[in-house]
Amino acid sequence: MDHKYRTKPRAPELRKNQTALLDALITGNQTRASEIIEDSISKRWAPTTIYVSLVAHSMTEIGALWHRGKVNISTEHRATQIAFRLLSQAKNSYPESSRTGLSAIVSGVAGDTHLGGPLVFADLLRFDGWTVDFLGTDTPSDAILEIVTSKEPELLCLSVTLPDQIATAAKTINMVKNTAPSTTVIVGGGAINKNGSHKSLATADHTTTDAVAALKW
Repeated sequence: MDHKYRTKPRAPELRKNQTALLDALITGNQTRASEIIEDSISKRWAPTTIYVSLVAHSMTEIGALWHRGKVNISTEHRATQIAFRLLSQAKNSYPESSRTGLSAIVSGVAGDTHLGGPLVFADLLRFDGWTVDFLGTDTPSDAILEIVTSKEPELLCLSVTLPDQIATAAKTINMVKNTAPSTTVIVGGGAINKNGSHKSLATADHTTTDAVAALKW
């Protein structure tokens, strides 16, 4: 990524845009939400700031509001669809990164239908110059193993949102490690550090709930 897009916003400025974006998403104001993203990119904020500190942050807040009964499911779903459009807008607004020659596969494990986390990480890897095969969500373990065996990537990133998906993630990791031991496996998502996940996912090379930290594996 071009170094001119590495500007770190001042805390008050970031909070202002976070608040404005959260309001736009809750009210379904896609035009306003898009303007906030455009404004932030024009200030040369880094992709990690746009993706994680703005869009993902807002969706986490909306999810928390939904769990507390402060917003209804239709509001949450509408906000999610707008957020995906914002990520696409951001992806297309930054210049193409120089290729590193490194490749990665990113996917949600079987049973995990949450798209946001793995999509964010796939795009952040691309901004860092990786070639990424993004499989989306709910990919069976056999299918993940097949593409890892075929592509021989340096990195496999698995997303695990719910604790009941940890066993599936552990199975997938073991299958990959037995067949492609040179591929580094990172596991991220909401299930990390819950219900003994650290022990269950011990064969992974790295586990994290922080997409930015995962970029530094």
